[in-house]
Amino acid sequence: MSKQDNTLTKYWLKHYLDKENGLCSLCGNTGVIFIKMVINPSGEVLKSDYTTYCMCPNGRNLRKSLK
Repeated sequence: MSKQDNTLTKYWLKHYLDKENGLCSLCGNTGVIFIKMVINPSGEVLKSDYTTYCMCPNGRNLRKSLK
């Protein structure tokens, strides 16, 4: 594991792992985040029906598998 991956994992464990059920609070351990609408503070729609990989270990592994 690279130093960057190690740092990101520690950050994820501290802030985004739901300690009660052991799931990522961002994606539920799917590794994928589905966003219906992203709107900036001025009300402009930036993205609609957007999908991205999570920062959890599952999401990072999915992203790496595409390379």
